[in-house]
Amino acid sequence: MSITSSICEHLHDVQDLTPHDVHERLAAAKEHCRLNGARFTLLRQQIYQLVLEQISPSALMT
Repeated sequence: MSITSSICEHLHDVQDLTPHDVHERLAAAKEHCRLNGARFTLLRQQIYQLVLEQISPSALMT
């Protein structure tokens, strides 16, 4: 087991995100923050969404 796998629980397979995947990742991030007592503010959500959309194939087609 690597150090990364024991510390990092998020997914690293971000090459092929569909709009549905982006929505699911945002929902998972909100839930993760809620469970850990962190705030997933609107600004954080917007930034995370922009990052996810930039790495999705549909963003490359526009």
